[in-house]
Amino acid sequence: DQHLIRMVNLSMNTIYTNAVRIPCAWHLIDRPLMLARPKFAPRNSVSLYFIEWFCRLLKGWLFTWMRPSGGIYTKEEYLVSKALLLAFLDSSALTKHFSSTGITAMKEYVLGVLKFEHEFVAFKYLE
Repeated sequence: DQHLIRMVNLSMNTIYTNAVRIPCAWHLIDRPLMLARPKFAPRNSVSLYFIEWFCRLLKGWLFTWMRPSGGIYTKEEYLVSKALLLAFLDSSALTKHFSSTGITAMKEYVLGVLKFEHEFVAFKYLE
């Protein structure tokens, strides 16, 4: 809820000045994925199980950037992981299973999550 977020931000700026706001990974990754998932447009031979597995893979990859226990501990590791994900989304391996419209929707979803990377990368909080 945007009103609640504004109130929290205001209180952090005025009262709790030493607080660090870390956005909820679930709201940044899971909820937008549920909205984007129907647009992934699989090819006819792809099962619903595969779509579910693929969404879990994508979500898990993004979550590794947000949790200190995710396995990404430095900025360099994050940049490599992000480059690999973006390269994967451009790979021909996906065209076997998804239409070009579906792949575009995946890229838009990931880029939408990346808009918040300045807030969520876990290594920033480990340094």
